[in-house]
Amino acid sequence: MEKKKLLFVYYKMNRAGGINRVLTDLVNAVSVDYDITILLLMSAHKPFYELRPEVKLEFVDAFHHWAFSKVCVWLDRYMRWLPFRDKLKFYLYDFGAYKTLDKWMDTHGGDYDTIISCMYKLSAGLSINKKVNYKTIGWEHNNFRGGGWLWGSLRKNYSKKLKAVVAITAQAQDYFRSLGANTKLICNLMNDEVYQLPFKPVEEKKNQIVFAANLHPEKNVMGFLRIIQQVDLPKDWTVKLIGDGIQMGWVENFIKENQLQQQVHLLGKVPFDEVMQNMAESKIFCLTSVNEPFGLVLIEAMFNSCVLLAYDCEHGPAEIINQNNGFLIPLHDENCYVEVLRDLISNRGLIKKINRSVYQDAQKWQKRGGLKQWEEIL
Repeated sequence: MEKKKLLFVYYKMNRAGGINRVLTDLVNAVSVDYDITILLLMSAHKPFYELRPEVKLEFVDAFHHWAFSKVCVWLDRYMRWLPFRDKLKFYLYDFGAYKTLDKWMDTHGGDYDTIISCMYKLSAGLSINKKVNYKTIGWEHNNFRGGGWLWGSLRKNYSKKLKAVVAITAQAQDYFRSLGANTKLICNLMNDEVYQLPFKPVEEKKNQIVFAANLHPEKNVMGFLRIIQQVDLPKDWTVKLIGDGIQMGWVENFIKENQLQQQVHLLGKVPFDEVMQNMAESKIFCLTSVNEPFGLVLIEAMFNSCVLLAYDCEHGPAEIINQNNGFLIPLHDENCYVEVLRDLISNRGLIKKINRSVYQDAQKWQKRGGLKQWEEIL
């Protein structure tokens, strides 16, 4: 029997973390039963995460569209003084990406049984194309309140024109259902190795805190460093800071200027196995994001038997963290975060108690539930 053909659509897969990771995990999980192709709106490149050999890649470079290759280049050359020039360039690229994808779909869209868009901007464009919108699923990874006025307005219309919308949080599910979209809640899947991790008792862990995220303003890594500075860690405690991004220089300078090098170790971008190893060695996992559409890294930390600390930001952490696995801190309340972290470090009994219950709580996130839901909607 011929396999059903699925097409996943995204921009690029050459960076670590985020959508690339959950896209890779889902595609690898379903590629046994489906004929999978991933269309990327960039020149040919090797994905950061390893895909199963049967997964096919297609590339079409949106940067070659005149909106970017000519207009954006002209703006950079002659209009550098223009206010909001960078924001205008983003909109021009989005327009070029829409036209590039629309043209590709007119030619090749009929070859696939189901199309899964991995970004709301791509979903908006596909919803207009009547040749494919009826078989397109919008996989909504981002905060449904994000994107500004324009994308917020478009979101209210495009979601109803798609075959379905997959939301990754209950709040997002309620929002899209209120718009009249056929919506299903499916939490992101993880690498198979994570689900198989054994319980790691606190006695086998180091006095160590781990932070893993892209070094981007919304992940609030600078806020995390301020918290660590105020906690005044005991000398036998260390911090492993994992991630890379536009704030790397700021992070390096803060650590150096505040003489935190002895206890805060900046690892940068490391392979996934090394991230898991550092989680397994750590007693506490900290997240200080001010916006977190889901927070898959929190669940990965749970499977590594780490006590969780995170801000109560929109939207994911509140749906993951409870009294059995950690502490949810009021958003932007650094003083509260410092107090909770300091108390936790000094209370070995509490760490030991949550260490066991967090691993037990992690089991409700096992892969089989999410995979079954995907099979139903596909």
